[in-house]
Amino acid sequence: ELGMKYVPKDQLLAESDLVTLHVPLMPETQRLIDAAALRAMRDDAILINSSRGGLIDTVALVTELRAGRFAGVGLDVYEAEAGLFFLDKSLEAIEDDTLARLVTFPNVLVTSHQAYYTEDPVGQIVDATVRNVLDYKAGRRSENVLVPRS
Repeated sequence: ELGMKYVPKDQLLAESDLVTLHVPLMPETQRLIDAAALRAMRDDAILINSSRGGLIDTVALVTELRAGRFAGVGLDVYEAEAGLFFLDKSLEAIEDDTLARLVTFPNVLVTSHQAYYTEDPVGQIVDATVRNVLDYKAGRRSENVLVPRS
């Protein structure tokens, strides 16, 4: 309906220049991008995660980055981010060895899970949430549904 073509995950990873994650963290999606998935990706691919840190096996990601893989990695989330962000820790050493290694790569950008956190996007999130609730209560299909119920 939207002109998308569904392909198996392995094919998607092997053929994509850019892989960006937009899924919730659930048991089925925990480490969706694991060591095997990372190895399946192209060496010059770009990987972006702005959903949840637990979607990527970060230790495996560091291994692949050390091998010179990936044109770029953007992480607006980090699996062990609790207590690391939203505090001024500029005078402290990074105690998380995986995060400390991640930020040394010139092709990696790690932000503090706030890329969306400006007035316009937050307003859009609120508006969409209200519309979704009203649509649900009225029995209407939400404009935000990508895949209709089967």
